[in-house]
Amino acid sequence: MADSVIAAVATGAASAIVAGVLTYVTAVVKIRRDLAAQYDADLRRERIGVYKELWKNLQPLARYAPERALTCADAHALAVLLRC
Repeated sequence: MADSVIAAVATGAASAIVAGVLTYVTAVVKIRRDLAAQYDADLRRERIGVYKELWKNLQPLARYAPERALTCADAHALAVLLRC
């Protein structure tokens, strides 16, 4: 009888330890996934602002209906602007 009680306690303790470890691992994975999703969303938001500025700067290279013909000076100025 004492052996069965000890076995039951050991089984319960082992189950509690496994459940605790699984809960911890699941929580860590969920937190990392949430942080990665938040990082991606923030990065996309920041990129939108940068892309708007980039498209504005690239207007001289418009293929259809450009404002004016691209000159060598315009191309040089654009190259300098894109390096910064």
